[in-house]
Amino acid sequence: MMKCREFLASLEAEISPLVDCRHHHHHCSMDALVSLIFLCREQRDRKLVFRLHSYLCRRGLEVYSSFGNQIISMMIDLGFIQYALQVFGKLVRPNELCWNSLIKGYSKCGSIDQAFFAYDLMLRDDIFVCPNGRTFLPLIKACIFAKDLKRGLPIHVQCVLSRWFERDHFVASAIVEMYAKCGWILEAQNVFDRLSIRDSVTWTVLIEGYVGCGYGEEALKIFMQMQLEGICPDAFTYVSTLKACESIRASNKAQQIHVEIENSGFLEGNVFLSCALVDMYAKCGLIGKAREVFDKASIRDVALWNALMTGYVEHHRDSEVLECFEKMASHVIPNAVTYICVLKTCISIGALDMGRALHSDIARRGILEHDRLVGSTIVDMYAKCGSLSKAHEVFDTLFVRDIVLWNTLVIGYVDSGYSDEALECYELMQLEGVLPDAITFTCTLKACGTIGDVHKAVEIHIEINRMGLLESNLVGNALIDVYGECGLLFKAQEVFDGLPLQDAVSWNVLIARYIQHGHTNKALQCLEHMQYEGISPDVVTFLCSLKACSDIGAIEKGEEIHVEIERQGLLYRDPFIGSTLIDMYAKSGLLVKAQEIFNKLTIRDQVSWNALITGYAEHGHSEQALEYFDKMKLTNCCPNAVTILCCMKACSTMGAIVKGQQIHAEIMKKGLLDEDLV
Repeated sequence: MMKCREFLASLEAEISPLVDCRHHHHHCSMDALVSLIFLCREQRDRKLVFRLHSYLCRRGLEVYSSFGNQIISMMIDLGFIQYALQVFGKLVRPNELCWNSLIKGYSKCGSIDQAFFAYDLMLRDDIFVCPNGRTFLPLIKACIFAKDLKRGLPIHVQCVLSRWFERDHFVASAIVEMYAKCGWILEAQNVFDRLSIRDSVTWTVLIEGYVGCGYGEEALKIFMQMQLEGICPDAFTYVSTLKACESIRASNKAQQIHVEIENSGFLEGNVFLSCALVDMYAKCGLIGKAREVFDKASIRDVALWNALMTGYVEHHRDSEVLECFEKMASHVIPNAVTYICVLKTCISIGALDMGRALHSDIARRGILEHDRLVGSTIVDMYAKCGSLSKAHEVFDTLFVRDIVLWNTLVIGYVDSGYSDEALECYELMQLEGVLPDAITFTCTLKACGTIGDVHKAVEIHIEINRMGLLESNLVGNALIDVYGECGLLFKAQEVFDGLPLQDAVSWNVLIARYIQHGHTNKALQCLEHMQYEGISPDVVTFLCSLKACSDIGAIEKGEEIHVEIERQGLLYRDPFIGSTLIDMYAKSGLLVKAQEIFNKLTIRDQVSWNALITGYAEHGHSEQALEYFDKMKLTNCCPNAVTILCCMKACSTMGAIVKGQQIHAEIMKKGLLDEDLV
């Protein structure tokens, strides 16, 4: 570095400019200048580059290709594209190096339009320059980054015509990657099949492509084919293959690959590979195996800690997340991902005080200013922990307030029952120029339904139509719900009929609202129509339909639904289904059937016990009601106000004053006297 600076200083000290290059000593000076440019480029000294550029400019030497082309290439490498353009404009004759540097510079900074504009200009200068592999490679990379196949296809054609597809392996691999990343996986496979050289890099690109397009099984087949052809996978290949296993939850295959990785020696000291293994095991539900990989790792950086903590968060292992956070604090500095994991745990366990402490730590480290996701998570934490004023306070301090952040605040208000505030946020975000999305509209429509503001719902409906978001089932279902909630069932039906896709959720919302407003027969007609359309009812559909049958005493229809529930095995998987069936049969006086269902249940919760006890009490079987009350107390299921009311009625009916006094004592003991009905 000192040698470069000393030489430049000696050049700058020259009094007279360079004269005719025919003199030998000036030939030496120019050769020395070229050498100096190469040294500056290697050492990446920005100040020295500008001093050198200034020296060349003062002597008018930057117009010569031997200097200008090198200066442009050097400046672009250092990120000074604007200065490089100034030099480029003065060049008498830019060469391939110069054009390629310019195209590469634009591509690196994401200016794809400018990169292709420079390429077009280069083609017009085809007498003196000709595109080569170093021209095509940055253009293909730019197309990959922008997922722009419209521009990428002609480049592929040009590579084939100019034979750079055959001559440059990096260009060929990049074309495979371009098709794969843009979702044209079959074309990526076709290009791959025509390659004369297929090394581990190219195979990895293809595997990544299949994984990215959602074809995990095919990716694993490609991995096996690679090994059959005698190509040894490298660390990057294994990472891509583990992602394939993760995508299809192929835990057995993943464990085989894990053994292979350990035998290959790649795992030793490779944090990137360790992270991939931890992440894969966590996603496959093998969180214990993820911990084993973590414990064996010789290097545990913040990325590896985060991979484990993210797995624990996904599996709701709150205590392990907090344990990891405490341990890692003495080894590595937490980053944004770490804090997001711990903040999510605070949300899960309602730890507001810990959330506040984390907020202070994040603010002290300056992370809040640079990471929008952290800011959004802090707002979410305060909102979900019941501190909405603090959530809004943090929101107001954030410099960038995008749609994700606004939605977080709106959801917080809606979930906490502050519908007016949620609608106020909706108005403010639009005044700030932030366009609502499907999530915003879903939440604001829910707020309208909660307070019965049908006029605001109609306004939002008009805005949804204007933005073309009615095709989203999420928004469409929210509209059906809000109109149904407000009693405008004809509007709910109108929106439903206009949906491009009527899924099970759409039908469920419509059926539920018909039942809510007493249109039970219409609800059951919807059930029949739904099945006729080939939409399979889910648990929610059955629950709504059984309630409808119960309300109008349509026991035959209820029995048909019961048969379908048994056929799908839902009775043993969902306690709500069992309770609703017991309630339906009990209300219809079919207590034997209700008892049969109750006996079949593997899980008997408060609701199922109450349904049976209520059925016996309502139909004059007071002794059985009290008998089941006693049985209920012997289990881990505690009676509530509903149970007490039924049993008091049973005591009253049969004049069981002693039993009534016992129940009274229990009411006092459990503090249920505060319940108005009791």
